[in-house]
Amino acid sequence: MIGLLRRLLFVALALAFSLPAAASSVITREFDSAALQRKWSYAVYLPDGYETSNLKYPVLYLLHGHGQDLYAWVNYGHIQPTTDELIAHGEIPPAIIVMPDAGMTWFVDRKEKMETAVIQDLVGDVQRTFRVIDDRKGRVIAGLSMGGYGALRFVLKYPEMFAAAGLQEARLDILSDEFLARVAALEQKNLALETLRKLLNDQIRITERTNLIQSKKFREALEDALLRYTNKAITTAEMISRLLDLAQHLREAQRHGEELGLSTEETAFYDALAENGSAKEIMKSDALRLMARQLAEMVKKMPKLDWTQRESVRADLRRSVRRLLARYGYPPDLSEDATQLVLKQAELSTENSE
Repeated sequence: MIGLLRRLLFVALALAFSLPAAASSVITREFDSAALQRKWSYAVYLPDGYETSNLKYPVLYLLHGHGQDLYAWVNYGHIQPTTDELIAHGEIPPAIIVMPDAGMTWFVDRKEKMETAVIQDLVGDVQRTFRVIDDRKGRVIAGLSMGGYGALRFVLKYPEMFAAAGLQEARLDILSDEFLARVAALEQKNLALETLRKLLNDQIRITERTNLIQSKKFREALEDALLRYTNKAITTAEMISRLLDLAQHLREAQRHGEELGLSTEETAFYDALAENGSAKEIMKSDALRLMARQLAEMVKKMPKLDWTQRESVRADLRRSVRRLLARYGYPPDLSEDATQLVLKQAELSTENSE
């Protein structure tokens, strides 16, 4: 949990702030919540120097997981020493961290209006009580598990309030059946649809940096579904169902390389070689895996270059790919299309290499 906390803090607070770090403290604040109609408590991390300065600080709303409470990040995540260290090393700016107690509400309005309490009561109380930057540029949100879900939902629904969300743990489970079921179960179906659309769009954008074939298929599938929905050819419920199916297929595609024993780069070349169904039927999977590994190694040795200015490099690679295909008996009538796909994937791989 400590390692996760470090990642969340870094992602959520690595903003354009330059505040001098001047001993930190963790306190508990209790106030009357109109939405909850009861007293409500939250834990607050105050950075070193807060009591002696007049500075305004960025604020991170850090949401706990299912069945935890306001002290989860303090007791199990060791929020104080971890944040002190990150600030001391200059990895994040000095900031105030607010950790509300949300029980098992999933941060939505149900028996208790927890969503309303966060947006209308908590943010306001923090602004009145502490010296925080009073606009979205200084207000970020992050969470673990249930809190990751809540953080994502708040950013999507209230973009005018939060500048960013640190969702590292949520990303690990972003396409899990449990997470997708929670999104689909949202009472506001338009919000569920928009949440799924943004999740898929982000995941596809990540895939576009590594795998030409996968990203193209999923991008086209998403755009087709959106077009049908825009043209009212399918209902909101049907659209949500399509997006859920697409999310599950995307998850399976992301795992298939591991099942083949291939790295991310090798999987991309395997997909390029296997894109033509006939070639996949003719050739054995073992041969395609060997070819994919050799192609990935071949491209790895190439320097990062401007492909528009280096036609000679492209020509050399084209010849090398053709020889490789011929050596492994790749179907001659399909080799030219495969060569072009491999070249495009090689270009993508070198563009995104470190």
